[in-house]
Amino acid sequence: MKIVADQSIQGLEYYFKSYGDVRTLPDYAINANSVKEADCLLVRSTVSVNAELLAATNVRFVGSCTIGTDHLDLPFFKQAGIAWGHAPGCNAQAVSEYVLQGVIAWCLVENRNLEGLRVGVIGYGHVGRQVVEKLTLFGAECYIYDPLLRVRAAANKENILKAVQFVSFEEALQTDVISLHVPLVLNGPYPTKHLIGVRAFEVMQANSLLINTSRGAVLDEQAYYQAVHVGMAPKIIADVFVGEPDINPKMIEYCFSATPHIAGHSYIGKERGTQQVFDVFVKHFGYECAHFEGLDSRLKLPTKEFLLMSQYLDIERLYGLLDQVTRLQECAQSFKQCFMHPVQPGTDSREYFQVCRREYVPRYECSQCRVLAPNLDDKAILKLRNLGFQWTA
Repeated sequence: MKIVADQSIQGLEYYFKSYGDVRTLPDYAINANSVKEADCLLVRSTVSVNAELLAATNVRFVGSCTIGTDHLDLPFFKQAGIAWGHAPGCNAQAVSEYVLQGVIAWCLVENRNLEGLRVGVIGYGHVGRQVVEKLTLFGAECYIYDPLLRVRAAANKENILKAVQFVSFEEALQTDVISLHVPLVLNGPYPTKHLIGVRAFEVMQANSLLINTSRGAVLDEQAYYQAVHVGMAPKIIADVFVGEPDINPKMIEYCFSATPHIAGHSYIGKERGTQQVFDVFVKHFGYECAHFEGLDSRLKLPTKEFLLMSQYLDIERLYGLLDQVTRLQECAQSFKQCFMHPVQPGTDSREYFQVCRREYVPRYECSQCRVLAPNLDDKAILKLRNLGFQWTA
């Protein structure tokens, strides 16, 4: 078995080396020629896998170690008899921590609190659910727009209809914070390309916050520039952009906070993605699966410890704690600096984006961190534990 893989896939050798000859390449070097003799192709979301890439190859299986599939030409796979797998939910914990920290950062600037904050969550899949869990933990009120899930749940009489509050699209947009967690869908009854466009900006409050960690094209950037021009635009936290990596620097300039598509880049999330694709791979080819260590044992990452001397957990302390885990503030500042004050003027945005994304070191998740908090009250301890933190008095 000949396997060609993106060299940035974490844990690649560990999982796949016993099942074939693994050849690793940078994403930009994965082309029709380099995969011609491959039986299996493993990628992340930076590689578009379609007929142009695969038509003249031996590839029988494609694995994407990511949540999304918009970079995979699934109709072509079906036509060509190519099996495929991806990793739904692999980085949901990391993305939801990113969203929580972003919401808190905005609250601190706007002098708001999480208690009573109205949040519209558009898309209630793996990530959306964890976002809701984290925000409601601190008293936010979450309103869900997910028409497909709502129809399916009603048809199956699922209890989810009672557990969360489903609302219309317009109602979700009229909240204080709107967080996007949808795949990029180009057609069908509920397309998501330019879901947030002219009409959406007319409905939103100008003093609200919009967070996009889904796909760049879910947001119509031209419509956003128009909303900015007439003073009707919400603040935006963006981790994804139209045309990545060749993005429009104007979007970075307008963002409250911007990062280079790294919201899900945690050590354990990336490893989990590889493991999920590996599970599909061995099942498809009928291989016996070797015994592997658990993710924590496999990564052998030392537990990070943070000291918190306060008795109470207000949002300033929570933000500081989260940023020690994620380092997202530093990432956002350096990303914006690259575009607004380039060290080498004239360098194109594509290169800046790729460098910033490549140089971001995967981060810990809360579950890999311990808080030393001898004075913290019981309610705050419970909240930290529900976020995943370990705790020691």
